[in-house]
Amino acid sequence: MVRSTGLVHDIPDPVCILWLARRGDTAIDEMPGERVRLKIKSAMPQLGRRAKNQHPAIIVLYDNVRLWPELLDSYAVRVAMYGIETILITSDVAPEGGAEVLSRWHGARRKVSPEHNTTLSAVAVVSERDDIICLDVYHNMFARIPLSRDLLRLPSVKHYALEAEPYGQFPDWIAV
Repeated sequence: MVRSTGLVHDIPDPVCILWLARRGDTAIDEMPGERVRLKIKSAMPQLGRRAKNQHPAIIVLYDNVRLWPELLDSYAVRVAMYGIETILITSDVAPEGGAEVLSRWHGARRKVSPEHNTTLSAVAVVSERDDIICLDVYHNMFARIPLSRDLLRLPSVKHYALEAEPYGQFPDWIAV
């Protein structure tokens, strides 16, 4: 959904996005990771048939419009795979100020879990940096058959895994 000068437009294709963006008063109003989440959902039936619980399976994504880089950035991939960041707070004031945080977790809208989409070994994003085609591979911690990093070991390929739960923060991708 795109909001422009108080009107709400459903975006049927990238041409509309480009047209609205050229107007200069446009913003994307979309759930973080939603496009990645939809790609995972649509690819899983085919990946399951092809992998047959014997081979690693990856989804490779490429943004050919490249108007909003955050649609396929590492954060979008992380919340698409593991869920939206959720924080439970109280009205009590924390010693360092602000609300006291009781708990934090990746919540709704996750596409991978110990029980779901374990066929998916990784989500990879193709991009261009300094005129070099690059591939960022984000490994699924719940994959039944993980993707070996040795299969894609090139200077232009970077592998990432979710870090162990850091105290008081959400885990982020770390290079592996």
